[in-house]
Amino acid sequence: MVTQQTHNKGSVLGAVVLVAIFSALLFLPTAPNTVSKSSEVGFVSLSPNGVSGGVIIPASCESGAGEGGVAHFAGDTSGNCFVGNACAPNPNPAGFGSACTSAANACGQTQSNGTIQCNGSCSSTPPAISSCPATTASLSASPNPIVRNGRSTLTWSSTNATSCTAGGPWSNLTPPTGDALNGSGLTDPLTADTTFTFQCTGLAGTSPLASVTVGVLPTANLLAEPNPIDSGQSTRLKWRSTNATSCTAAGGFSTGGAVNNSTGVLVGPLTQNPTENPTVFAITCTGLGGSVNANTSVTVLQPDASITASPLRVTAGTASTITWSASQVTSCSVASNPLGFSGVGLVDSKSATINTQTTFTITCQTNGAPISKSVTVNVIPIFQEF
Repeated sequence: MVTQQTHNKGSVLGAVVLVAIFSALLFLPTAPNTVSKSSEVGFVSLSPNGVSGGVIIPASCESGAGEGGVAHFAGDTSGNCFVGNACAPNPNPAGFGSACTSAANACGQTQSNGTIQCNGSCSSTPPAISSCPATTASLSASPNPIVRNGRSTLTWSSTNATSCTAGGPWSNLTPPTGDALNGSGLTDPLTADTTFTFQCTGLAGTSPLASVTVGVLPTANLLAEPNPIDSGQSTRLKWRSTNATSCTAAGGFSTGGAVNNSTGVLVGPLTQNPTENPTVFAITCTGLGGSVNANTSVTVLQPDASITASPLRVTAGTASTITWSASQVTSCSVASNPLGFSGVGLVDSKSATINTQTTFTITCQTNGAPISKSVTVNVIPIFQEF
């Protein structure tokens, strides 16, 4: 079949003449208004869509339905087929339809998923700021824990940050100004557990909050009141701690977990144990900075006193030697009945003239009730004959 195609009604006659001159063109049948391709390469036909409109172009170029359902061809007289001018009425820009790379975002990232548009721009947009590398912040302390009134070195660092801020008592350090992205420095002297924070902001947003708590080693003190005590007496254990969250006990009493107790826990009555004297009590207090032990020794006394006389029997008007001693007491005094003799001290010896039966008593003060011991010197009776 010979097919004649036209778009310009005024040039139909000329097209018929041209077709007759170059012989008939054979086209495959196509449905109306569809794109088709000629089955005869090297033949030409009229196409108003040619380079100059209405010129002869290769019949093998793709065609599509045009005005009124008439097929149009796209090509040039050099035998090259080309896509129609998508940017009409303006010419297609150089590289139109080619792959291209987007502009860079704030952190220099690009993406290459676009094509060149009619205005010469790339259809690809810069990656979202959220795709920039994450902003990070870190903070550490060494040594940690520290002793009371000690100082620790804080070390801070960041990545992909433009500014940083700090929280806590950083009076001796740089970050409170917000200018230091990386650095280190000593804390002020610390008396309690102290938390420091560090956070940075960058193109991708704000970093998670970094924090470190510098622990101060706990202190503990344990005492017993009264101390020492006499056998059979009781005492109260009192304790105090700092930077501790709990305290436990050893030695036969309980703290109940309390970190301070100024009233005291009553322990006793206690008896003297010659192999374990004094009696030891202890506490262990624990805090963020670690644990510390404290102990106290309770001395349990066994007061004792003795007094002797030599000789125990004398003739009236003669002397007897009074000897006394005491241990684990605070003080002693010696007196006689009838009166006339006295002595002081824990250990001593004195001579006493005996005219009648006389009792000597030593009285010693202790942590509890006084103790006393006595001795009696008798006079040898004299018998007279009547």
